[in-house]
Amino acid sequence: MKPKTTRFVRRIIPFGLIWLVMSLVYLLLEKGIIGDLNYYPGSDNPYDFYLNLRIIPLTALLFGLLFGTLEILVIKKMFSGLSLFSKLLLKSILYFLAIIIFLILTSAVANTVFFSTFEGLRSELIINSIGEFIRSPIFWSITLYIGIMSIIAVFISDLSEHIGQGVLVNFIFGRYHKPLVEDRVFMFLDMESSTAIAEKLGHQRYFDFLKFYFSTMSDAIIEYKGEVYQYAGDEIIVSWALDDGIRGNACIQTFFAIDKAFKENLLDFDRRFSVQPTFKAAFHCGTVTSGEIGEIKKEVLFTGDVLNTTARLQSLCKSLDADVLISESLLLFLDFRKGYSIEDKGVFDLKGKERAVRIFSVKESNT
Repeated sequence: MKPKTTRFVRRIIPFGLIWLVMSLVYLLLEKGIIGDLNYYPGSDNPYDFYLNLRIIPLTALLFGLLFGTLEILVIKKMFSGLSLFSKLLLKSILYFLAIIIFLILTSAVANTVFFSTFEGLRSELIINSIGEFIRSPIFWSITLYIGIMSIIAVFISDLSEHIGQGVLVNFIFGRYHKPLVEDRVFMFLDMESSTAIAEKLGHQRYFDFLKFYFSTMSDAIIEYKGEVYQYAGDEIIVSWALDDGIRGNACIQTFFAIDKAFKENLLDFDRRFSVQPTFKAAFHCGTVTSGEIGEIKKEVLFTGDVLNTTARLQSLCKSLDADVLISESLLLFLDFRKGYSIEDKGVFDLKGKERAVRIFSVKESNT
């Protein structure tokens, strides 16, 4: 499965699981209230706990996955330009309409099985039972219950998008609660002539430019399993677990995929901002300590010499006339036998480091 597809599946699965869990919780609460009765007291419709247990959770799971798919592919884009209040209001209306449809269809299926009739909504008996269900307080209590849980699912999805892919899961399961020592690859990618571009565009248009600039990189980063660690002005820091970063030269492939995406979007940049941005990047790998920091605002922080070294390498790109620089320590992990041109730039004493670092430039090659 491609990384982009994997990411999409991981984003919709929580919706299905939340709907599944909330349906099971409601069924248990309902059983506790109704007890041994074989009908719903509020509507006199037939009640069969074990039949509901077979139908409702499966229906909820499928509907939750559908709901998640629509939220990610359609609804997010529809309301992306609105204020938070407007988003919540319009989404709430859509969700409650969807929930009502879901409950009506679930009721129709359950009653069709219970009455052993296959006429569905053509059956007067089924239509009457649905009508009784809609007019009962139970229907609206279920609608409110599912509505609140759906909004929670959307909130969790939006929160995950804001704090970073996988970060919310790591926080929940405490992966970084205690300092963790791990080997990682880092890419520091910095825009060229950013100050001149900012002065030309003005701060408001420059902000819109940065949004488009970073969004243009997104697919490439996702495709090669990168994790955005930080946005620092016009600079982006991307990180990989060592195995993910070196497998198939994924870290380096990311840069050239980003470069290709920008070449494909140069006309859009020129049309919208009269600017054609360029950038340079540096790569390095090593051991870092990672963990949660902060009391007022928590975030995952990486510490270690590898970050400082990568930043120093990136600062040399311009003087060495190179779009991509990598350290010797990372070069030893990568396979550059085909498709790349490597040039030894020499050994450099980097500020803050006791030992000199051998640096190489990387270019794509047809050989």
